[in-house]
Amino acid sequence: EGAASRRENKFLGWDSVLDEQETQYSTGHHDAEGIARKYSDVSLSCQQAAHAMALEDARVVLEQDKQEPVACSKTKTSAKTVTRRRVLNLDYHSRRCCTAA
Repeated sequence: EGAASRRENKFLGWDSVLDEQETQYSTGHHDAEGIARKYSDVSLSCQQAAHAMALEDARVVLEQDKQEPVACSKTKTSAKTVTRRRVLNLDYHSRRCCTAA
């Protein structure tokens, strides 16, 4: 489900870029930023979904640490620092970045 959705969104982005390149080529016009905008338009929903998931993951980690703060006694690292590291090292690869639009 997630892999198929990611693949579909990649193809939509590629199609958008290729269509824009073809249009520019046929009109003799070149606008690299216009091509980038076309891809950005298609990928925006994926970026927003990934950002929302990251915020939710961070919220969950912070909530867990409020319930059970853990400090590293070997390095005298504070619980707050351990929490920040956990938030920054979350495994997002197991989550899908977006759903099909």
